[in-house]
Amino acid sequence: MIAAFQEVIRQRQGITEAQVSSAVELNKAQKAEMEFTLEKLTGKRVEATFSLEPELLGGAKVRVGDTVYDGSLRGRLNELRARLASE
Repeated sequence: MIAAFQEVIRQRQGITEAQVSSAVELNKAQKAEMEFTLEKLTGKRVEATFSLEPELLGGAKVRVGDTVYDGSLRGRLNELRARLASE
């Protein structure tokens, strides 16, 4: 119940949460740039949590609510594989 209340408060304040998974540890400047880019993309203030996911091989995967932005190397390779298989 507390989590639901906090979510309502965040929505009213125009704040959204983002989970950012990257293949390597991001430095402070990279994290700030990622949050800035997500804020421009969503039009809201973003509070991001960062985690490591080495199996991404490179790049990052971001989840904002129900939306997933996959900029990982693994995601791009899978997309390329699917495109080549369909030809």
